[in-house]
Amino acid sequence: MSSNNILIVGATGNQGGATVQALLSQIASLSPSLTPPTIRFTTRSPSSPAARVLASSGASSIRADLSSIDDLHSALQGIDVAFLVTDKDAGEEKEVEMGIRFVEAAKEVGIKHVVFASVADADVASTVPHFRTKYKVEQALIESGLSHTIFRPVVFMENFPQTPSASQTINVSAFFSTFAPKPLALISTTDIGHFAALALLNPTSPTFKNQIIPLSSGVYSVKDWEKATDKAGRRGWFWTQEAVGKVVWLTLSVTYRRMTEYYRDRGFTQIDVAALKKIHPGLLSLEDWIQQGVEGKAK
Repeated sequence: MSSNNILIVGATGNQGGATVQALLSQIASLSPSLTPPTIRFTTRSPSSPAARVLASSGASSIRADLSSIDDLHSALQGIDVAFLVTDKDAGEEKEVEMGIRFVEAAKEVGIKHVVFASVADADVASTVPHFRTKYKVEQALIESGLSHTIFRPVVFMENFPQTPSASQTINVSAFFSTFAPKPLALISTTDIGHFAALALLNPTSPTFKNQIIPLSSGVYSVKDWEKATDKAGRRGWFWTQEAVGKVVWLTLSVTYRRMTEYYRDRGFTQIDVAALKKIHPGLLSLEDWIQQGVEGKAK
């Protein structure tokens, strides 16, 4: 463990927030003889509810507009390693600009290691706008010569309601209908955060240094959703219908249409889940994640 000062970009989002929580948990388990790393995160509004929650957990905020190179340089001063996730909702051009600007600033100030949250199949899914933007940022990071870890996660479980309910049934069934009958690779953002924290705390490890690591906990169909909810004691009923899928597809943005077409026509490249479990034995399956939600709701 060689990281002293860690910066998280996108900490108020799903992946960034999970990374902060995983870092705090892993740091708490370190030997008392070690000096614990400090965790900082960028935000445009340190007084926002999300920023205050993170600050109360033990991380400190830095006010920064990531479109400003001056703000970036200021935020990166004194930082050893950094986590970056770019905003797909910013649009293709702006997302790429943000990522490349961050990489350039990180190199200029001498950051030792950058962890980038990309997306699975970023290198082959060129028809999907927010996949190809991530790939362009990946390339900029690699070409910069900076030490790096690139994680390529599949679809987030958190895109769906976690506990069995009518909302879960509708969301899962409607989404899966857009590319039926294919199953889909999923992962929890909790696990993305865990992997990212490991890389941030161990940047020189051969497991992470200059590695591209696809992330998945497995491939799941609507039948797997039924089994998982049944095992959790609250069976959900799911279905896929081509007609429903077509209607749902028409309501999607161009970005999401291209994404579901990719799932339908090709699907994610197979990922070695067993190898990932050697790094992170607690990797959540769909069953684990749903059970976690049921237990959390019962508290």
